[in-house]
Amino acid sequence: MRVLMINPNRFRWHVAPLGLEYVCGSLLRENIPFDLLDFNFESGKNVFKKLKTGQYDIVGITVRNIDTSFLAKVEFFLPEIKTLIEKVKLTHTCNVVLGGAGFSVLPEEILKYTGADFGVAGYAEEALPQLVRAIREGGDFSTIENLVWRQNGSITTNHRGTGQYEHMPPRSRTIVRNRSYFNVLGVSGIETLRGCTMRCGFCNIPDIVGPKVVTRHIPHIIEELRELKSLGCHHLFFCDSEFNIAPPSFSMNLCEEIIRADIGVTWSANLIPVRKMISKDVLKLMKQAGCNEVLISADNGSDSILASMNKPHKAEEIALYTDYVREAGIKSIHTYLFGWPGESEKTLDESADLIKRTQPDQAVIYAGIRIFPNTRLEEIAIQEGEITAQTDLVQPVYYRPNWVLKDVIPYIFDKTSNIPGCIQPTKHIDFLNLFRQNACLMGKIPPGFVEFVDYLNDLSFKDKTKILGHTALDYLFPSRCRYIPISEGDASSI
Repeated sequence: MRVLMINPNRFRWHVAPLGLEYVCGSLLRENIPFDLLDFNFESGKNVFKKLKTGQYDIVGITVRNIDTSFLAKVEFFLPEIKTLIEKVKLTHTCNVVLGGAGFSVLPEEILKYTGADFGVAGYAEEALPQLVRAIREGGDFSTIENLVWRQNGSITTNHRGTGQYEHMPPRSRTIVRNRSYFNVLGVSGIETLRGCTMRCGFCNIPDIVGPKVVTRHIPHIIEELRELKSLGCHHLFFCDSEFNIAPPSFSMNLCEEIIRADIGVTWSANLIPVRKMISKDVLKLMKQAGCNEVLISADNGSDSILASMNKPHKAEEIALYTDYVREAGIKSIHTYLFGWPGESEKTLDESADLIKRTQPDQAVIYAGIRIFPNTRLEEIAIQEGEITAQTDLVQPVYYRPNWVLKDVIPYIFDKTSNIPGCIQPTKHIDFLNLFRQNACLMGKIPPGFVEFVDYLNDLSFKDKTKILGHTALDYLFPSRCRYIPISEGDASSI
């Protein structure tokens, strides 16, 4: 029994499919033969060429995003997935299995929408090999943790759990073309833990990875870091919900082992600005271990909005954290999310004032909040009559989008336009992403996101003009940049 794994995600930034690679590694360890097709490197036509050979019994498709979750540029990706599944089933008789972070948001609804046969919600490293064996041997689907499947005309979701995640063996990073991904983005991902204990009012991460924090075996993380460095991926992003969501002892031990291993990589991570969740000592260790920038999940600068969002911090803790990070010699990026119920000129002023006062190296502002199921925002939107309990949230639905576009965005842009380092992604985000990609392809790959802006400022006028020219052509003629260039020597093991 052979499996065909597919990454259909082409949404920029071009991020390597980390979860898919981890799951493929499980198939490899279980001696389950598989092939991998990545639409960022090859045409979807290859899927159907391979399927016509008749050798695949299972087709696995990762759904990283169901939409952009970006009000200024709304795109819904599931119709493409649905069409892909329909073509797969018309081409060859097989079972289609969905997985990934996007699928895990609304697993039963997405399975129904797309017509897939099975899905895995959340942890899939153990579930997919078990499903392959159950299909091959006629086993019991009901015992497979995290499986979503069709039973007697209805869709059933099995028990959601973490399995043996913390005891998983070292993970191979030669399955996906990580070096080529790195060369168009300047960063590679790695996971040190899963789960989130918080329940922020707009966030669905606990639905995706669960409310329990499970950490990985540190020597296995070190081994993975070494392999990524050997592939030429020298700056990494820790793809955890928040780096400091784990017990402080884990963060300290991990940093100490990275220092001891002397791997020679730099890295970035998310931090939640809760005073008791990290110390100056841990931040100093992070710096010694190669952390050169952190993304502080500020979310808002108004205490009233933060409280309504069910955030565990206040504005003053954001300021305090920024000082701690600066003292440790680490760059800081604040991320803000505007357009929450109750947002007003007063609360927006409070956020703008906080950005001016704290002076992070960058402040990235998003306006417009996507309504996800099982969140506080969904409850408020129903109470206010913005949506009903029957509203289909598989489709991208935003809280009061017209108000955000007409009032919130112009106001906050005006208040922050003169603040150094303040970035407001807009409908031109595709152009900005292409610009970064072209800069990286020219070899201008700095260690991180803050440094990228500084690096560009230091480029010669000739280099800037060259990058801008390539970007303009790519933007006008998308076929020029349809695929990621494969870096020399970057051959995946599959």
